[in-house]
Amino acid sequence: FDSLFVKVGDSNIDLDHVKLEVGELYPFVLNGRIEQFPSILLDSTESKGKIYAQLNAPFIDGNQWMATLNTLKYDEPKQDLKQRDVYKVFKDINKLNPELKLSADSLKFRNLITKDIKANVYFENDSTLKLEYLDVKYKDSKALIRGAVYAQDVERVSSNNNPFNFKFSAEAKGKTNNLNDYLKTTNFIFEAGDFEFNGSYQGNASDLKILNSSALGDLKIGGAMVNFKEID
Repeated sequence: FDSLFVKVGDSNIDLDHVKLEVGELYPFVLNGRIEQFPSILLDSTESKGKIYAQLNAPFIDGNQWMATLNTLKYDEPKQDLKQRDVYKVFKDINKLNPELKLSADSLKFRNLITKDIKANVYFENDSTLKLEYLDVKYKDSKALIRGAVYAQDVERVSSNNNPFNFKFSAEAKGKTNNLNDYLKTTNFIFEAGDFEFNGSYQGNASDLKILNSSALGDLKIGGAMVNFKEID
């Protein structure tokens, strides 16, 4: 980061407009607050601290981020990841009682550019990571995603290491012609109409690998005008 403003008072720390940059990627601006920070450092204190973090960005290029992550070289871990189960990781992080909000004016991924992205993530307890909401808009359509990851204590279950379950739901509605860019159909296009979509995705995993999953969805289209292209 190239700028930092910190304010300390009454056992709280405020972070104001911390600019975070990674290489040539578009920067994030971090605003945050750490409440009762001595309690985070000392397990013996009765009061519980909390960390709030707000990340803002005018533009996020998902393609550049994926390319950057793929170029990173990681050292081989000295300890097998299986020995560090998800529940213990969640429990350690939840000691900080964190809550993260994300806001971006626009996000590019592949050839789609969405706008007004907002998200909120927090730990409901030691075993549950909650996505309270992820709002996304695309042209005349919008989507809402909610979900959670539920980690299981390996000492209380008989399955393999790192067992966890996940459950997500999605709601979307808007104009059918917005679906053309997403579906990339070749023999027809939507020219008018409205759509509504409700779906869910859930399953379980072990050792950070998805073992079982299921997806359900219901798409409703009304008043649609479809243009079928001629087949050469």
